[in-house]
Amino acid sequence: MNDYVSKIAEAWDASPLNYLRVGILVTVLSFLFTGVPVQYPGWILLVFNVLIVNFVLYGILLLGLNLQYGYAGIVNFGPVLFFALGAYTVAIVSAESTFTDIGMGLPWYLGVAAAIAVVLVVAFIISLSTIQLRGDYLAVVTLAAAQIFHEMSIGLTSTLGGNIGIPGIPRIFHDVAPDAFSAGLVAFCALSGLLIISYAIVQRLGESPFGRVLRGIRDDETAVTFLGKDVFTYKVKTFLIGSVLMGIAGAILGLVTGGVSPGYVTIDVTVLVWVGMLIGGAGNNKGVLVGLLTISSFQLFTRFANQSVPVSSETFASLRLMAIGLLMILIIVYRPQGIFGDRKKLDVEA
Repeated sequence: MNDYVSKIAEAWDASPLNYLRVGILVTVLSFLFTGVPVQYPGWILLVFNVLIVNFVLYGILLLGLNLQYGYAGIVNFGPVLFFALGAYTVAIVSAESTFTDIGMGLPWYLGVAAAIAVVLVVAFIISLSTIQLRGDYLAVVTLAAAQIFHEMSIGLTSTLGGNIGIPGIPRIFHDVAPDAFSAGLVAFCALSGLLIISYAIVQRLGESPFGRVLRGIRDDETAVTFLGKDVFTYKVKTFLIGSVLMGIAGAILGLVTGGVSPGYVTIDVTVLVWVGMLIGGAGNNKGVLVGLLTISSFQLFTRFANQSVPVSSETFASLRLMAIGLLMILIIVYRPQGIFGDRKKLDVEA
């Protein structure tokens, strides 16, 4: 017994990062349970919100997209559809006391479960009817499906809230934290853990025999068929797994923001995650997250630059989009495989 305890102590001493981990955990728990309000600069909340939504939640969505495109070559230009389905399902099931009278007021975890079920059903229907399409055709169909739902979310006022959306979703982190800073810190830490779990799942799938078949489908679908693999089934499974990750990210968005509206689920989400994937390198989970962090950091820092540029906020927003587009063009022209992508595996021209 003493030997066992000494081995644990030696392992602990050999890893100084353990002290940092414990320190972070104690800090987060102290913010959460002591009830002591914290004085913080106003920009801290903005940073937390951008990191939580634009990196952590979009990161989970991007991992699902990378599984579909980076591993199996499924060109999904409508990831925001499943993101929106998750968010709106949580809103309909869990929202309460809304002035739109939309919401069943059930516990938030039932809303998340319902979101996963709805996403699975819709993804299964779409995959059965479109997964055999290739390249541009599949991209157009998925993009159109996402745009159709966006227009429905605006037009169906009595069901989806129209332009106002659906407020009144339980904010699970704000309900247990003493102030906004503590809620943001706890939310970031908890959701970062969810991102790590999602990364581990996708990484494990990619390294398994299942993932090797997916890469074979991406590289040469005909050869995989000749080897006796059911390509259609593999594609459907991949589409469903990736879509569920997107739906979970959307569901958590509603629980973080306390409401959902069409402005949260525009085509801008699709553009952002695709740019992040192209920058980092499709098929590389670490790479796509680094790419997303790069573009999210750019958006965060340029928000504060508007005060130093003598143009209106609308013009500055357009300039930001132009800069993102220029960055995407440069990546495609000079490094089409992305920063961390493998040119040979992705079969891109030099």
